[in-house]
Amino acid sequence: MSRKRGRKTSKVDEVPLTPMIDVVFQLLVYFVVTFEPMDILTALSVYRPSPDATAKSDAPPPEVVKITIFNGGTFTMNEKPLARANLRNMLFTLADLNPSQTIMLQCTANSEHEHLITLLDMCSEAGLNNLSVISTN
Repeated sequence: MSRKRGRKTSKVDEVPLTPMIDVVFQLLVYFVVTFEPMDILTALSVYRPSPDATAKSDAPPPEVVKITIFNGGTFTMNEKPLARANLRNMLFTLADLNPSQTIMLQCTANSEHEHLITLLDMCSEAGLNNLSVISTN
């Protein structure tokens, strides 16, 4: 006679995952909605020199010399055409008169980069350091 053993079936309780997933998504939505990104631009430290105490407050602002660079390496100084050799002489004359002269270098959209570098080199040789570079259409 053979005996049949009764097999015990153990029922393991399963953990319901649906409510846990719902809670995780709810937390995710909460953190995404309440997240406030840090403004990086406000954290930048910029050195700004203090105003000169000996300077007159009613002194007129310095006159700006505007040099425009066109396609093909042609230049204008204050809207007047100027050859490259004459431009070099004018920059040295400006540096002799006022080494802190403000020079605004204006590049047109189709001007070559090498002409801007040439002009920057000329300003550096002349000793002019107060330069601004802008680009126009």
